[in-house]
Amino acid sequence: MLTKRGLRFQGRYYPCSIGRGGISDRKREGDGATPSGSHEIVGLLYRPDRLAAPTDWARPIGPSDLWSDDPTDQDYNMMVRTLFRPP
Repeated sequence: MLTKRGLRFQGRYYPCSIGRGGISDRKREGDGATPSGSHEIVGLLYRPDRLAAPTDWARPIGPSDLWSDDPTDQDYNMMVRTLFRPP
């Protein structure tokens, strides 16, 4: 259940963010809404420089891992890699 404190599941609260367009049953790309419904978690990415692996099936990400958020990109909504150049 979604509350003002976050997502409540099995008696615990988990922080979460809702899109600027609220929650919608009629989600459309670019509307800023979070889709309503029950959604299965199919993967988990984490930063090993910030926390230990939260589960044995979580995948670590590094400085070369990015997420494409450009709707015109062929890899839109996909994880992509780039050359990492330290500062």
